[in-house]
Amino acid sequence: MEASSTVTLAEKEYNVIIKRKNNKNIYMRIDDNLNIVVSAPFFTREKEIFKIILKEEAKILKMIAKKDQKEDKNSLLLFGKEYKVIYGNLFDTPEIRNDTIFVRDEKLLNKFVYDNLYKTFENRLYFCYNLFTDNIPYPTLAIRNMKTRWGVCNTRLKKITLNFQLYHYDIQVIDYVIIHELSHFLVQNHSQNFWKVVSTYCPDYKALRKKLKQ
Repeated sequence: MEASSTVTLAEKEYNVIIKRKNNKNIYMRIDDNLNIVVSAPFFTREKEIFKIILKEEAKILKMIAKKDQKEDKNSLLLFGKEYKVIYGNLFDTPEIRNDTIFVRDEKLLNKFVYDNLYKTFENRLYFCYNLFTDNIPYPTLAIRNMKTRWGVCNTRLKKITLNFQLYHYDIQVIDYVIIHELSHFLVQNHSQNFWKVVSTYCPDYKALRKKLKQ
């Protein structure tokens, strides 16, 4: 037995779905559509149910906020653009249609992000390297999660490592990080001379650095 109605909490209207069951107590949960679902004993009056909902308003609003936050995980910020993510068993191969990514599961989504990230990093490294008029080695590329750095340049191994989390940022920011690391082949510290090199190949580096700190 099921009934539906609405209730206003914090000046916002929510749907209430009441399910009559052989319960001894009243239980409440929030479903995927942010409806308040109440499981109540058969003979509990609707008036009593709404009285309890209003009494537990603060608790219910926290439950709604928590559920809504989980739903936000179904979006992805990729290269500065936000995409909605829709999961489904039919999508063995990830697809992008307009502002939506269709993918089978989170594991496949992570692989999709990594593959796209590596290709993009490779392309941007090639582009940024060719900006340099100085004679510097063409480095090998690695990607990993780093807590405190966006990039690392190993001049001895001729290797640049970029932070996986850069996939959130647009291409201009990624180019800045790559130029920053390539500049270390010329100046291996962060002296004034180093920043002169960076500014030669990335004049707006200060604004791009600020984006990374936001």
